[in-house]
Amino acid sequence: VGSIAEVCGTVRSTHYARRTRGRPTFLNVDGEYPDQPFTIVIWDKDREALGDPAKQFDQQPVCAYGRVELHRDTPQIVVRAPAQLYSEARFKQ
Repeated sequence: VGSIAEVCGTVRSTHYARRTRGRPTFLNVDGEYPDQPFTIVIWDKDREALGDPAKQFDQQPVCAYGRVELHRDTPQIVVRAPAQLYSEARFKQ
């Protein structure tokens, strides 16, 4: 927590919180909410650059790069740019 890191795993569940302030998308890595060990957060203002991350990355292996923060005892990375989120297709390149 507090460090810049790359965290990899498989997205096991997603949620686009349309009614929550900032309308975040949550990608829950290696477990379904509320038992996920890690979460990738994408705020609505950053979604357009990433397409529809809830559909695009659901059940897919991904890596996220950024500062690891702690939110309600679960580590997370907030993704603000496409270069911070890598899909399986990028690994093969």
